[in-house]
Amino acid sequence: MVITAHFIDDDWNLHKRILNFCQVANHKGDTIGRAIEKCLEGWDIDRLFTVTVDNVSSNDVVIAYLVKKFKGRNELVLDGEFIHIRCCAHILNLIVSDALKDLHVSIIRIRNVVKYVRSSPARLQIFKDFAKEDKMSTKNCLTMDVPTQWNSTFTMLDGAIKCQKTFERLEEHDPSYLPKDDIPTTEDWENAKVFVKFLKTFSEVNSSRFKIISQVARDIYSIPISTVTSESAFSAGGQVLDSFRSSLTPQTAEALICAQNWIQSKPLDDMTEEIDGTEEIDEEFINIGKEMEVVFENLNNDSMV
Repeated sequence: MVITAHFIDDDWNLHKRILNFCQVANHKGDTIGRAIEKCLEGWDIDRLFTVTVDNVSSNDVVIAYLVKKFKGRNELVLDGEFIHIRCCAHILNLIVSDALKDLHVSIIRIRNVVKYVRSSPARLQIFKDFAKEDKMSTKNCLTMDVPTQWNSTFTMLDGAIKCQKTFERLEEHDPSYLPKDDIPTTEDWENAKVFVKFLKTFSEVNSSRFKIISQVARDIYSIPISTVTSESAFSAGGQVLDSFRSSLTPQTAEALICAQNWIQSKPLDDMTEEIDGTEEIDEEFINIGKEMEVVFENLNNDSMV
């Protein structure tokens, strides 16, 4: 669990500092609440204004625990009226995940062909040969996704689309190719292209949420001869770290992460630029939303037929 403090200094500069990077025994609300309380007490923080958490029910228990503990000591700013802030980035993730359900058939079919090529060294080599003939790069075009993580689905679709012609060539020349119902159609590929454009915007917005933790993951856990993605290094479903990096104690990992964050941190003077940039994002969302409406309308018409 990561606990980050946001505060304003005497010159009205906004700062962010990682206070703790620690293990918790379980994901129960009371357990997380006690861990946060212990962290704040360790830093002698006796005034609490807001706590921003993911939009999940267990965090309601966390907030209730903190209110109970701090309100009795008169340590809540404005009596805790604004203490519970739900993370907007997490809400965006939920929106994207929900939208993915409407295109699940197209996504499943593209996932099928990626998995089919990856499952055999012989097929993989044939695929690479076809790509070479077509002057196409196979880099990142055979990335498998984790269905519960929309950003990995974006990566898979984005890569597969670049090699669409190569997948179609393999289908023509491979007599043992997948059944017809498991193969992406032209419409599936078109749906994927529109949705990748849609997901790309969300990915750019969401990347700032994990900016610090991504840098930390690369610096501490990266291996010169292989790449461990930032997210998988902190996910139970991710790749397995080697024995050396897995031997880091929680205290050592916390010390490294906090030290790097404190050394590299600086006042967030460019907040205005980020706010201005949201206007461009809003316009892009509107345009992409119109394209998505057409796709969903076509899907609904097909299902009615």
